Amino acid sequence: AQRLPFGIIIVLALTFAVYSPTLRYQFVHDDGGQIVENPAVHSWREVPRYFTTHVWEGVDPEELGNYYRPIFLLWLRINDAVFGKHTWGWHLTTILTHLLTTFLVYLLAWRLGLGRDVAALAALVFGLHPAHIEAVDWISGVTEPLLAIFLLGSFLGYLQPRARGGRALSWKLVSLALYALAILEKETAVILPAILLVYEWIYGPE
Repeated sequence: AQRLPFGIIIVLALTFAVYSPTLRYQFVHDDGGQIVENPAVHSWREVPRYFTTHVWEGVDPEELGNYYRPIFLLWLRINDAVFGKHTWGWHLTTILTHLLTTFLVYLLAWRLGLGRDVAALAALVFGLHPAHIEAVDWISGVTEPLLAIFLLGSFLGYLQPRARGGRALSWKLVSLALYALAILEKETAVILPAILLVYEWIYGPE
């Protein structure tokens, strides 16, 4: 097994250090409605309904919503079961999703041929960019790094057969499965096919 390059280890450690103060933060804004006051998040029996209702159904059954995010609700349920009202745990898992996203950015940059040093720099810029503050500091904002994990994972799965010199069916299935999870996590996942078209237009068949 290959060891992680020292550069990306430093990037991940620095990113964690920068966001570690959020471990002291509490539930804020939509966290009250989506987590604290949402009965659907506090019971495993509600899980099947995640896939048949919108994200605010548990709080206001009369409201007509268009946010279909069952994987996000499942994420909230798991965190609630593990951490309850201990917000440090919720913030820890949110930071970890951002770290995983940052690592996937590194892998994608490397896979696109940028080299390990440039890939580590890209991951550093991504990990510490202030645009991600809301998504990492705010528990309900975890939809963004979760979406990025599935989308980047799907993209990497799409690229993997080329790296191995073949068109492995297993990697195509992995890519499709991760994309399906992305769609079920947040609606904006629909952008991935457009990203793949741009990739094919720029890089073309190898």
